[in-house]
Amino acid sequence: MLLKMEDELLDYATVCATGLICLVIALLFGWSFIAALIWGCLTGAVQAGAIRLIHGREQIDFDPQAPVA
Repeated sequence: MLLKMEDELLDYATVCATGLICLVIALLFGWSFIAALIWGCLTGAVQAGAIRLIHGREQIDFDPQAPVA
């Protein structure tokens, strides 16, 4: 469960970071920043999906009662 939450957080961070990078590039070159933000979020979502498709998600059963080695 903990790993799944971390994976989803990483997906959201990838989407947000890509969107912000596109926004900064748009502001530097004087492009439409709304379109750049939307494009960045879309490409970030595709990037996060591609990472998950290629690497997959490990399924680890988290047992809080298990002894720590």
